[in-house]
Amino acid sequence: KEVTVFAKEDDLLVSAVEKNQPRIAQIYPQVMATGTPPVARGFVVSRDGLIVTTMSDLGDVLAKKYSIKIGDRVHSAELVEVKNVARAIAFLRITDLGNTSLDAVAFGGKVDPKIGQTVVALGGEDGSGIFKTILSRLVYEEAVGTTTPRLLSGIEVTPKIPEGYNGAL
Repeated sequence: KEVTVFAKEDDLLVSAVEKNQPRIAQIYPQVMATGTPPVARGFVVSRDGLIVTTMSDLGDVLAKKYSIKIGDRVHSAELVEVKNVARAIAFLRITDLGNTSLDAVAFGGKVDPKIGQTVVALGGEDGSGIFKTILSRLVYEEAVGTTTPRLLSGIEVTPKIPEGYNGAL
């Protein structure tokens, strides 16, 4: 017997938000109190406490040690390395997990984005915001030669994601 199941877009979005929102990290230099706005947001990418963010979010306050707030817990972290200077991706490692582990963000498989698809940004000023928008333009870097495929380097959405969502997932 064959059974057909219809999934509503809202149900899929709610499920994705519930699964990934607790993995958003608010990042503070250790000299700042966690009650102030975070200098950056990132997300947990491995169970052993690796956090990824962008250098542009860390801005002028680049430090060696950080406080990472995930949900109600605050952890200590160190800047591990910076990759891809052009895109400036920074990795921080939580140093006080002990024998515990974190849930890492769930990445989907490779998808070719299409104009008109729904985009959901998790983040916002306090890390708990949700913003839903529509993919309106794909931005590609020029290919090198005739056999190299173009590289998707950015997206544009309508309406635009608010500024407070920098570093959002």
